Amino acid sequence: MEVKEITAPKFTAYTIRTKDTMQSMGKYIGKLFGAIRKEKLKFGGTVFSVYYEVPQDNQPCDFEMGLSITGNIPANHANIKTIGGMKCLTIQHKGSYSKLKTAYDFMRSHVKENNIDIVGAPFEIYTKGPFLGFIMIPSLLVTDIYFPIK
Repeated sequence: MEVKEITAPKFTAYTIRTKDTMQSMGKYIGKLFGAIRKEKLKFGGTVFSVYYEVPQDNQPCDFEMGLSITGNIPANHANIKTIGGMKCLTIQHKGSYSKLKTAYDFMRSHVKENNIDIVGAPFEIYTKGPFLGFIMIPSLLVTDIYFPIK
């Protein structure tokens, strides 16, 4: 695994923040697509999540799911915000979501060993997600993990 320092991609997103289990994420992705369709916005191609707490097995966690959007974006909408654009450490995980902890542990070790200050909640961009949005082929999944830093 390789940790890189980059500027995270910056995009406008429609988000839902909740406290629920990781197993519930698919339900929120569905709600997000329904919401942007209702608002007449276009999906910009990126699905992501932000973690405000460290997920624990089958326990509710404070997280935010989102979709990048394009189109006629309304001002001051409660669910629309800018994501990314800051300096981050990143690592790419290939494979099952159940194995993401390995990448997070590697990243946290790198942060600690190099005395790096984290300045925001970590987030994931699902570079290659489930086929057709619901068929899980773990060997094809690609997740980019970002830790905002000073």
